Amino acid sequence: MRNRHDLPTISGADNRRMCSSSAYSCAPHNTGELYPDKKRIIALMAHRIAANRYDASEAAKLWRRWLDRGAAMYRKEIPGRRVRFTAALKDALARELADEYEQRILRQEGW
Repeated sequence: MRNRHDLPTISGADNRRMCSSSAYSCAPHNTGELYPDKKRIIALMAHRIAANRYDASEAAKLWRRWLDRGAAMYRKEIPGRRVRFTAALKDALARELADEYEQRILRQEGW
């Protein structure tokens, strides 16, 4: 399906998966400013998996910091809304990202 500018659109399922829980997970995916950081995290994960030094909890911490930076950017963009993200939500989304990219790296998929 094409939008009015004739650009490809993201399907509803893909959008729900990417933004599964809240703006907390969606904000970093929607900005190019954090893309270099995302690439570095994935490269570090790939390097550690290849060297058999991968620790899933450390990967989740890296993703948590990336998500936190995205959430801070979201709060600046929408200053009138008080948005709070629980620690449990933050940890769950970080683990979800770490697991997803670990599986992609192991399957040798692109990111």
